[in-house]
Amino acid sequence: MPRKKKKDLALLIATYGPEQVAQGMGVSTRALVDYRAGIRALNVDHLLRLGEAFADFDADATISRLGVSRREKGRDRRRQG
Repeated sequence: MPRKKKKDLALLIATYGPEQVAQGMGVSTRALVDYRAGIRALNVDHLLRLGEAFADFDADATISRLGVSRREKGRDRRRQG
C-alpha cells in the first residue's frame, strides 16, 4: 500500500481549505493567514492540534518552511550575537 504524502501547513490549507484547517488548529481564519505568512509564530500547541486533526500533517516541513520565511522577513526570534 502506498504511503500517503505528508503536507505542510500551506498544502493543508490548499487541500482542505482555510476554514477547516483553522478549526482543526483552534484559531480564527484571520489568524491562520498570519501564521501561514510567518507574521505570527506557531507554537507547539498549534502543531499538536494540527497533527491530531490531520493525519497527513508534516510538522517538520511546516517548521522549516515558516522558519525560513520568518527569517527572510526579519521576524524570527533568534538573537543576533
